[in-house]
Amino acid sequence: MFSPNLQVLVCISALTGGVPAAPGALQPGFLRCEYLVDPIGVGVAPPRFYWTVASNERGQRQSAYQVLVSTSAALLDQDQGERWDTGRVESDETLHVTYQGKPLAPETTYYWKVRVWDRSGNPSEWSKTATFTMGLPNQADWQAKWIEAPREAPEPLPKHNGFHTQFVEDRDTPKWVTIDLGAQRPFDKVQLHPARPYDYTPDTPGYLFPVRFRVDVSDKENFEVFQTVVDKTGSDFPNPGESAPVFEFGPATARYVRLYVTRLAQHDPGNHAFALTQMQVFDGNENIARNMRVIASDSVGGTWSPEALVNGRTEPGAGRQGERHAAPVFRKEFELAAKPVRALLHISALGLCEAEMNGQHVGDHILAPEWTDYHTRVQYQTYDVTPLLKEGENAIGVTLGDGWYAGRIGLANVVPDGLTWGIYGVNPKLIARLHIECADGSQAAIITDDTWRWTRNGPVRANDILDGVAYDARNEMPGFSRPGFDDSGWEAARVTTHDAVLAAQPNEPIRVTKELPAVAATEPKPGVYIFDLGQNMVGRPRITAQAPEATVMTVRHGEMLNPDGTLYVDNLRGAPQVDTYTFRGEGPEVFEPPFTYHGFRYVELSGLPERPAENAVLGRVFHSDAPVAGSFQCSEPMLNKLAENILWTQRANLMSSPTDCPQRDERLGWMGDIQVFAQTAVFNMDMAGFFTKWLQDVRDAQALDGRFPDFAPHPFGPNERFSGVPAWGDAGVFVPWHAYENYGDVRMLGEQYEAAKRWLAYIRGMNPDLIWRNGRHNDYGDWLNGDTLILEDWPKTGGEVPKEVMATAFFARSTQFVSRMAEVLGNDTEAQEYRKLADDIRAAFQREFIDAEGRITGDTQAGYALALHFGLVPEELHDAAVAHMVEAVRRYDGRISTGIQSTIRLMMQLTCNGHVDLAYKLALNREIPSWGYAIGQGATTIWERWDGYVEGRGFQNPGMNSFNHWALGAVGEWLFRVVGGINPAYPGEPECLPAYKRFVIYPRPGGGLTWATTEFRSIRGPIRTAWRIENDTLTLEVSIPANTTAIVYVPTKDPAGVTESGQPVANIKTITPLRDEDGCVVYEVRSGEYVFEADFGNFGDTILN
Repeated sequence: MFSPNLQVLVCISALTGGVPAAPGALQPGFLRCEYLVDPIGVGVAPPRFYWTVASNERGQRQSAYQVLVSTSAALLDQDQGERWDTGRVESDETLHVTYQGKPLAPETTYYWKVRVWDRSGNPSEWSKTATFTMGLPNQADWQAKWIEAPREAPEPLPKHNGFHTQFVEDRDTPKWVTIDLGAQRPFDKVQLHPARPYDYTPDTPGYLFPVRFRVDVSDKENFEVFQTVVDKTGSDFPNPGESAPVFEFGPATARYVRLYVTRLAQHDPGNHAFALTQMQVFDGNENIARNMRVIASDSVGGTWSPEALVNGRTEPGAGRQGERHAAPVFRKEFELAAKPVRALLHISALGLCEAEMNGQHVGDHILAPEWTDYHTRVQYQTYDVTPLLKEGENAIGVTLGDGWYAGRIGLANVVPDGLTWGIYGVNPKLIARLHIECADGSQAAIITDDTWRWTRNGPVRANDILDGVAYDARNEMPGFSRPGFDDSGWEAARVTTHDAVLAAQPNEPIRVTKELPAVAATEPKPGVYIFDLGQNMVGRPRITAQAPEATVMTVRHGEMLNPDGTLYVDNLRGAPQVDTYTFRGEGPEVFEPPFTYHGFRYVELSGLPERPAENAVLGRVFHSDAPVAGSFQCSEPMLNKLAENILWTQRANLMSSPTDCPQRDERLGWMGDIQVFAQTAVFNMDMAGFFTKWLQDVRDAQALDGRFPDFAPHPFGPNERFSGVPAWGDAGVFVPWHAYENYGDVRMLGEQYEAAKRWLAYIRGMNPDLIWRNGRHNDYGDWLNGDTLILEDWPKTGGEVPKEVMATAFFARSTQFVSRMAEVLGNDTEAQEYRKLADDIRAAFQREFIDAEGRITGDTQAGYALALHFGLVPEELHDAAVAHMVEAVRRYDGRISTGIQSTIRLMMQLTCNGHVDLAYKLALNREIPSWGYAIGQGATTIWERWDGYVEGRGFQNPGMNSFNHWALGAVGEWLFRVVGGINPAYPGEPECLPAYKRFVIYPRPGGGLTWATTEFRSIRGPIRTAWRIENDTLTLEVSIPANTTAIVYVPTKDPAGVTESGQPVANIKTITPLRDEDGCVVYEVRSGEYVFEADFGNFGDTILN
C-alpha cells in the first residue's frame, strides 16, 4: 500500500548489453546472428542480424545504420565489407536485418560489424567484430554416409499385459500366485508392478491392483509352513497408479514366494479380481524371479498369463524382442600432410553422440543432436575443432547412445500394440563430415563411410534416458580416439540410409551451466548413503569413489525423502533413474553417466565397501542453454524464493523441448504447459532460439486434419492420438504470438501461420455453432484445479471451470491471435475474416455461458478469469463479472481454486480490475493451496500439484506428483509485470509496438512490500525497474534502452503537481503527458534518465484497493 504524503521518483536510463556508451554518443553492441552470439553452423540462408544501441543522452535513437560483412577479419578491420556493405541505410531498425550481399558459401566463417547514426545524424564508432559460420544447407554438401554397427533386427514380442485372476462376485475371496525360485535363494524385497492393459479403454494405471494382501515365503510348494514377510491385510492399500511399490524386509531365504490376496479390486459391480504386470523378487539389485515357474490359484487367458508375471516386461504392449545393446563406438584414423589452420566438424546421429579427437572431447554439448521427429528432420551440430588436430597422424572417435531415437520415451505404454523402446528405430546411426583447411592451401574432408570401424565392447553397457546407464569401467578403451590404437578386433561400419532432412540446430545447445556440491550426507540404512544437493535439479551427478575391481555401485535419484530418511521414488512411475558403475579397481574413480539425465535433489549410493567421502557427489546441472534474461528481488523473502524456484524449474524443463517434468516416465514437450508459461519463460530467459526450434517440432507433429499435438515432438502418431485438445493445441497459436510480442519475429509468424489456420479450421469444422463441444479428445480441462486437492475441509467441487466454457474461450482467443497474425503478415482480407470469426465466437460464448447478471456457467474463479482475460465479457457486464470473480475467491476463504490454465489469468485479472490487493494476498499466502505453502515445506522448485505433499498427510497420488513442474510457476509473469511493472503490451495501450519498441512500465506496489528490483534484458536492450518506499516517499528507478519509448504510469493525487528533477514536467522535451487514468498520470517517455516527483497524499490506498 502507498503511505500518506507519498512522493514518487522515476529514473529512466538507457543501456545496452551492459556496455556503457560515451556521453552523448549512440553506440551499437551485443551483436547476434539468428539470435545467437557468433554461431557456428548457421542453417538459415540468408541469415538475419541483431544489435542493440546505447546512449547516456535522453531521447537518443538510431536514424541510420551500416553493416559490413567480410570473409576476412583483416579486411573488416580496414572497414571493407567485400561480401556486403549496406552503405548508410536510413532506418531505426536493429532487429531482423536480413543479409542481402553476395552468396554465402557453406563451411565459411564471415566477420561482420555495424555502426549507427544518432537522431542528429552523428555516426557512432564501429561495433566490435562478430562472426557467423555457415553450415551445410544442402544435403549434397555432406558427401558423408550414414553408418551403423550392424545388429539383428528385433522381432515383435507377443502381446503382453501381465497376470490376471478370474473374476468372482465376492471381493473377499482369497486368490494367490506363487513364484518358484527353483532352489532356496536369499532375498530382501518384493516389487509389485501395477497392470495397465494396453488393449483396455479407458487407459487405467493401477488396473485391479490388489486391495489387501500379504507376501508369504516357504520351502514347500503347498505352503504348509510359511513365513509372512509383508502384511498389508489390515487395511486397504492405496492404488499406486503408475508407480510400482517396493516392499523391503529383513533378509529371508526360501524357494517359494507367494502373493496372497485377501481383498480383490472391483472391475464393475459383482466382478472382482486382481492383476499385475510384473512381480519381482530381489536379492540386492538382482531380480531372481525372472522367467521362473509360476503357479496360481487361477488365471485368465488371452494377453494375460501366469508366465507373463515374471518375463521381465514391466510395461504392457507388443514391445520388441531382444535385449538392448551396448553403446557402439566408432573410430577413424587419417593423416594430414600439412598443419591444419581451420577445421569444422559437422556431426549428427539417430540417437545421441559424443565425439573425441586425438584424445580430447569435442565441444560441450550434451544429449546432441537433441530430440526432433527423426523421420522428418534430424539436427546436426558444427564444431570448430582446429585446436584438436595436428600435422601428421590424427584420429576421431564417436560413441553413440540410444537417446530418444532408440531408447524408451514416456507414455509409450499407452499406445495399443505399441513399442516400449526403439520408437523411431532400434539401431543408432552416425553421420559426420570433418572439413579441414591446411597451411599449404590444401583441403581435406573426412566423412563417415565403410572405412570407419566399430565395436560394442566399450564401457557403456546399457543406456537410456528414462532407465539410466550401466557403465563398466573395466571396458574403458584408453586412447581409442588417438592414432595408433589397436582396433584390429573391430569391424567395418555398415553404410545405411535415412530419409530425413539434416537441419542445423537453430537454438542454444544443452550444456552444463552450474555445479552443485552436496550440502549433507546421511546413511538411512546400513551401506546406503544419500547425498543432499540442496536443490531439486536436472542433469546428472559426478561421483568420485573407490572400490575393488568388479564392485558394482548403484546410483539412484529422487526429488524427496520418505519420513524415515530413505529415498522417495514412488512418483518416478516407470522411470527408474538408476545408474550402475562397475569399478576397475585402480584408486579413486570418477563416474558421470553419459546419454541420460535425471531429475533429483537426492543421490543414493549403495554397493560400496566403505562410506564415501562427504564431497563424493557433485550435481552437474544442464539444460538448453537459453541465456538468463531476467531477475526479480524484493523485500519479501518468500517471493524471492518463488522467483528463484520458477527459474530453477524452467532450467529443469528446457531439454530441447519444453518438458512437463524431468524425472518420471513422461518428459514430453507438453503444449499446454508452455502455452501458459510462455511469457514467464521469456522474462526469465532469452527464448527466441528455443522457440524457433520447438515450433518446427509443433508443425512437424500437426495432424493431417489440422489438430495440433498435445506434445511435440510427437512419436506416437498424432493422427491417431494425443492431439486436438483445448489449451494444449492452442499453444500452436499462443506461443508464436507471444514470441512476436517479445521478439518481433515476423518470419516465425509466417512459418506458423498456415498451421494456425488449419487448427482453427479443425475446431470450426467440428463445431459449426462455434461452441467447442466436439472433437476435444483427451480434454484435460483446467488441469489440477482445486477439485483435485485431497485436503480436510476443502470443497470437493466448485473449482473446475466447465470444459465447454474453457474450450470455447481458448477457441476465441486463438482466433483473435490468428487475426492479428494475418494483419502483421499483411493479409488484410484474412485478418478481417478472422476478426469477424472471433467476434462471432465471442457472441456465441456470451449467449451460451453468460447470464443477465454477469454470471458465467460454473461460477468458478477460473471461468471468470479466462473470460475476462480473453475479452469475452460484454462491456455492460464487465464489472458484474469481476465482482463474481472476487466473490468466487472469497468463497474459498481468500485462497486459490484454479488449475494450471487459469491461475496466472486470475492473478492478472484481479490486478487489472481494481483488486491488486487480493492478487497480492494470493501471492503471499502460506496456507495450502499456495506457492508459499510449498516453499514452507522446503520446495526449491515449483510443484505439479498444490498439495503434492501435505504435512501430516504425506504425498499425493504418486501416479502424477512431480516436484519440478513449471505450469503453476506461470505466476512469474505476474511478478515481472505487476510488481516489477515491465509489460511488452498492456490493455488499453494499443500503440505498444512489438519487441519492446514501445512498451509499458506500470509497477504496482502492494502487499506490504517496501522495495522491488526487476531486470529484463529485452531484445532491444536491458530494462530495469527498482522502487522502494522509505519515509513516505516512493522512489522508482527505471532503465529503458535507447531507440525505444516507454509509457510510464505514475499514480498520483495531483497530476498537475508532478515534477521531473524539480522542474514541471511540461518543461521536459522528452516527456509527453498523455492522460490521467485510474488515479495515474500517464506519460510517453523517451530514453534517458528521469526523476519524477509526485505528492501522493493518502491517495495510494484508493487506487490500489
